[in-house]
Amino acid sequence: MRAELFSCCRIFRGACSSPFCGKACCWSLSWYVGYGTFYIFLGFHGLIGGIVSAAAAAQSLGADKWNDTYYPTASDAASVHKDWYIVDAEGKTLGRVASLVANHIRGKTSPGYTPSMDMGSFVIVINANKIDVTGRKEQQKIYHRHTVGRPGSWKRETLEQVRARIPERILEKAVKGMLPKGRIGSKLFNHLKVYKGSSHPHEAQKPKDITQLVDAKPSVQ
Repeated sequence: MRAELFSCCRIFRGACSSPFCGKACCWSLSWYVGYGTFYIFLGFHGLIGGIVSAAAAAQSLGADKWNDTYYPTASDAASVHKDWYIVDAEGKTLGRVASLVANHIRGKTSPGYTPSMDMGSFVIVINANKIDVTGRKEQQKIYHRHTVGRPGSWKRETLEQVRARIPERILEKAVKGMLPKGRIGSKLFNHLKVYKGSSHPHEAQKPKDITQLVDAKPSVQ
């Protein structure tokens, strides 16, 4: 390996006007290694000149219209801007209702959807006690819980038993499993309002009925 030192003035043919020219801080080191030649020119005058040139170029060209990415603000995600929907679960399949509700709560039906923001809507589900399941899930599907909130006192219930005790829990557990985990998932889960009867206290929000979308099939392009 052979190293040679060149002053910045010799490299740039006298174009340097730095008062430090010729000092150690303005010297550049070039290494000749193996088959290749690597030149590294380090100098305060070059760094400052590059920054000034970049700033002048950005000012003359203006804003980059090709890099104008939309990201929602806190006001966009405020609850006052969220829509309200209602779903009648009577006679509908549990999985289809849960997936439709989860998509609207997550905000995937909104053009301003962003994974890291709460851009979803509020969804009301009525007649949760009349929701349908396929196969023999009434006896075969098991729900587990710990009565003290920690391992021990393990309780097991079938779907039929949960339906008789607290039918809202069936749909709540199904939807919660489809939402992201963590703080944003806990916040989104509060947008779900499930009632076992046909009445609900959210008439003032004027929810839009989307029950017909439960069995809707995707259109083929």
